[in-house]
Amino acid sequence: MPRYGMLFPVMAVLACAGLPGAKNVARSEDVAKKTRGGVLFYAGFDQSKDADYAAGSSKARLHGGGGTLNADGLGFRGSALRTGDGEGYVGFPAKGNISAKEGTIEFWIYAQDWDHDDGHFHRFIDVTGGGRIFFYIRPPGAGEFVVRSTSKVANRAYGCNPLKGKWSWHALTWKKGKRLGFYIGGIRPSGEAWIHDCSAESGPVPEPEDLRRILIGDFGGNAARRAHTLIDEVYIYNRALTREEVDWAAANSLTRKRGMDIPLDFMKPTARVVPDPAGSTLVVEVDSGDRSGNFVGKARLVPARGTSPAAITRTKDRFGQAVIPYTDLPQGEYKVISDITNRDGQPLASVTTRFVVPGPPVWLKEKVGVSDTPPLPWTPVEVEQDHVRVWGRDYQLGAFGLPAKIETQGASMLAGPVSFRAVVDGADVNWTPGSRRVTKKTKAEVVIAGRSRSGLGELNWRTQAEFDGFLLHDFSLTPAEGAAVELMELRIPIRREFAKLYSQGSRTRGFLPKGAGEILGAGGYWWIGTDDFGLCGATEHDGSLVDGGDGGFSIVREPTGDITVIYRFVGKRTVFTRPWKLRLILEATPTKPLPAGWRTWRDSAPFAGPSADYRRWRSDVKLWIAYPWPHKATHRHFAFPVVKDPNWFRDHVKNLHAGGPGMWRDNKRLPKKGTPGLKPKRLGNRVLPYSMFAFMAPGMPECDFYWREWYNPLGFSSLGQGLYKYAAVRPVPSYIDFMVWKHRELIREYGHDGLYVDFAGLCQPVLDVKHGLGYERGGVQRPAEFPIVANREIWKRMYTMLRKEKPESLIVGHTSENSCAPLLSFLDVWEPGEGNWFGQLRDNYLDVLPLDELRAEFRAQHFGGIPWWLPAWQRAAILEDKDVAVRREDGSVGTVSVEKTHHMLGIGLLLDIFVWPITGTNYGAVRPLYAVQDEFGMADVKFFGYWNNAKLIGGQTKKIRASVYRKPRGGSLVVVYNTTREAMSAKLTVDWDRLKSDGPLRVVDAYTKKAVSVSGRSLVLEVPRLNYRLLWIR
Repeated sequence: MPRYGMLFPVMAVLACAGLPGAKNVARSEDVAKKTRGGVLFYAGFDQSKDADYAAGSSKARLHGGGGTLNADGLGFRGSALRTGDGEGYVGFPAKGNISAKEGTIEFWIYAQDWDHDDGHFHRFIDVTGGGRIFFYIRPPGAGEFVVRSTSKVANRAYGCNPLKGKWSWHALTWKKGKRLGFYIGGIRPSGEAWIHDCSAESGPVPEPEDLRRILIGDFGGNAARRAHTLIDEVYIYNRALTREEVDWAAANSLTRKRGMDIPLDFMKPTARVVPDPAGSTLVVEVDSGDRSGNFVGKARLVPARGTSPAAITRTKDRFGQAVIPYTDLPQGEYKVISDITNRDGQPLASVTTRFVVPGPPVWLKEKVGVSDTPPLPWTPVEVEQDHVRVWGRDYQLGAFGLPAKIETQGASMLAGPVSFRAVVDGADVNWTPGSRRVTKKTKAEVVIAGRSRSGLGELNWRTQAEFDGFLLHDFSLTPAEGAAVELMELRIPIRREFAKLYSQGSRTRGFLPKGAGEILGAGGYWWIGTDDFGLCGATEHDGSLVDGGDGGFSIVREPTGDITVIYRFVGKRTVFTRPWKLRLILEATPTKPLPAGWRTWRDSAPFAGPSADYRRWRSDVKLWIAYPWPHKATHRHFAFPVVKDPNWFRDHVKNLHAGGPGMWRDNKRLPKKGTPGLKPKRLGNRVLPYSMFAFMAPGMPECDFYWREWYNPLGFSSLGQGLYKYAAVRPVPSYIDFMVWKHRELIREYGHDGLYVDFAGLCQPVLDVKHGLGYERGGVQRPAEFPIVANREIWKRMYTMLRKEKPESLIVGHTSENSCAPLLSFLDVWEPGEGNWFGQLRDNYLDVLPLDELRAEFRAQHFGGIPWWLPAWQRAAILEDKDVAVRREDGSVGTVSVEKTHHMLGIGLLLDIFVWPITGTNYGAVRPLYAVQDEFGMADVKFFGYWNNAKLIGGQTKKIRASVYRKPRGGSLVVVYNTTREAMSAKLTVDWDRLKSDGPLRVVDAYTKKAVSVSGRSLVLEVPRLNYRLLWIR
């Protein structure tokens, strides 16, 4: 990219994308093409608040003063419009200035005196009318682009990083029926432009009807907001710009001719080879770089391998395509040469595209990770009459193979049988049971199928139970001719005493809402339970809703207090016009036992410096997570742990296994050398390289060759330049086969002990009806919004493979806001955190993550996972200096203070959650805690949370909470936490006899070892604000 003569600070945004569209009020493409190309509107705000050019009206209407023209040199090109509180904003008529069917809005903003996470709304672009197109930043700093019709809104994608004092660029694209585009960028200190594609699938974009006004500025905040923003170089185009056009716009912001469209011949021709192995063809996608479309040509394969040149035909605008059939393509390197001319035969360019044909797809036959025996720690499935038993759970199957009873950890979850019901003419339909038999039975899985008949038609059902407790229910109703139904639903009743907490992913969790009747929706995924166990369910899409039947999925509280999950497929009289199908997932949790001593597990990598803390830890398991982190100096790809130097990496793994610090420091590979004093044996170290299951690695030969089959355009991807790019995948069988096979080959080659998986549990929308990912209705294919079954297959097979290759292997995963237990049943260590909340993180984590939310999701033990909490202090942009030990040059948090680290460690102790001490954590707080825990011995403790230990510790309030870790033979650690902003005197009543050992009672501060005075059973303890005291009862 070109270097600019003037420099601006960089905005590092992880922004957002997202949603549906609108109907055109008026279009002036003809006028625009004659004057400014495809530009309908341009406002540079140099001399006036009016638009410099507009296909419609250019006259600005001033709101609240309309802002001021900023002439102090901060304008991006010349001056800019200063808007915000006390300044106002501007508006323009939409007629002629914007196209509803498709378009692009491009602009620059500069946050003068506010940060992205200031806790306020900032609306910058708002095109209003019957429909709407708008872009805003909302708490906790999430930018959102929305296109809305009067009847539909698409889903959102979001993200954020600091904006204050930095020019940042945005481009928002929409086109009816297509996905939205959301791009962010800025200027690096080097003067180079950067750009990032934040686009994510939001469903087909609707057309926003009757657009009337275009509002530009920084508005929409509450009365308490005090924020000001410069806005500059606003373009509105009559088309959705392509990625290449967007790149050009960002890179040429300072040099392009103002208000003019992107030149027709703005880029050099390019060509991309997209193999289609299923069709035995090479599809050559040509971008001529000329929007006039005056091009033709031919594409040829070198070496030819019996192929013939294929004609390049124009598909649309500047794009063309050639298809080269082949009979056989042996493994090796190839190139396609695309000779492009204009229609008169004059040469324009010859483009050479290189690609690699990988070896034969042996993974299709090997089916790595498929096994009839469950991996450890699970036990075989047992079937006895109508009972299916797996580790920790007992399912009694009733009518239609649905659970009549569910026991987990000895508790009976259901308030009654799960029931399927249909009503015709005011009466329940009576089904006549037909055949019911076990169609498959192994140690890992059992399948039971049956059939029932009624006047409504024939209902076939199938129940698949797997070794981890996963239940898959498939229903298929073939309706009788003219059959109609007034009500058809499935109900899951849950006993009220076991329905305290809930989690639905995407930061929706905590105590179940109060009140009677409907309290939550039940689309997608849900989990309901206690701190110890629960029940989850999911549907993959809404295809089970009968058209016109007024159905819906909900969670309701009954008059008895019990909770019922209701899947209502038909809610009013409806005639069946096609067969009806349902796929329902159920699973009781926890899904597996936690390993012995899990509370002693730690990540060694942060402590591998000169002091080598990890050598002194009393732990049988020491993790080396993503060490080294994927880096261009060592890795070939980002999403797969494939390194450039396998010999070095093998030695790195061996060094760690032997207790060394590894052969990697500060983004540099170190030469092979021994570590004095090390014995050549394993010391519990587990090396876990970085990987992702929901994404593939562009540039990896297999991924590129099978791109057409594997790439998921409905998911979010990062397809920029450099190492850090990844592409969303369709979880189709061939990709799953490859994914598991490839990781087996890598673990055999490198010798590592499992994986660290980013975006763990991510389940993105996908459309591939052929492979069961979505459904077809009325000739229209619709995606699976939550394709849990196929994604789960990746996790299950990967875990099975790893445990077969190395029984001690582990999977650690950053779950973020993905808490789906049926997927993450195969995750050993759950790592939620790093921004997984609403609101703004200031100095108190409990402001954004209340205790009930942490209990419902972050604890993970009730799901079957080991809980590790990933901090995000770098997002606490408003921390005072007293709470910050190290600030970066841009003012962001580098390391928080010891006191502020203890604030988070104390919350973790209160909830029995390990805090992963990275991303701003101060080791000055972590090391003393580790020393106490090692001396006390955490491997065999029993935990008593503040919510269930009243018999041990009385006097607790919402302000003062206390939890206990007790040794089998007595002796306890007690954490007393002050949730308020004022120092508190905690007055507690303690049953010392149940907490101490057999000797005389001694209570000391666990850190200082100073005695803490007690009086009988009474304890009075001074506890600092937003922090804790840790007592050792000996």
